[in-house]
Amino acid sequence: MENSYGTRGGQAGGTVPVKNAANPPLRLVPGPVSDASFSRQRVDGTMAVDSANKRLYVRVGGQWLWSPLNA
Repeated sequence: MENSYGTRGGQAGGTVPVKNAANPPLRLVPGPVSDASFSRQRVDGTMAVDSANKRLYVRVGGQWLWSPLNA
């Protein structure tokens, strides 16, 4: 989730909380994730998926760390 503050809506139902409407529940990026991949301020704990390289990125301590995704 990217900075979700709403109390209604959810990923399973296909809806996004009102204050998070500008961004999907989990951003898919076709390459390495960076702060520029987001339209709102990023905070630690923000996650995204690099769909090209199959990596999960998490922002920790102001840095983007990643881990490979395996089947």
